[in-house]
Amino acid sequence: MIEENREKYKRELEARQKELVAILSGLTAIAAHSTNVSAKAYGQASQNPDPTKACAKLTKAGTHIHGRMAVDAAKAIVTLQEQLYQIGVVFDYIQELEKEEDGES
Repeated sequence: MIEENREKYKRELEARQKELVAILSGLTAIAAHSTNVSAKAYGQASQNPDPTKACAKLTKAGTHIHGRMAVDAAKAIVTLQEQLYQIGVVFDYIQELEKEEDGES
């Protein structure tokens, strides 16, 4: 019974790990794109001799939204990486339990 539950739990963890890796890939792309768009816009604005007009253009273009999106994506990436690490720790723990059970048998 315990082995069945353990195998079921391992399958669920593996499925969750695959989902998180896919989400992580998407978030990485979003963060990279948002950072790129924001950096280009700020780079162009820095070339403008009138700071007020440059700031107005940046605000109108929504550059601050892209910058915020990049920061939020980075936070989510760190959270997902922590989740993936925790899943790895659980896998290691299950393997150790299986080794101990095999040694006792």
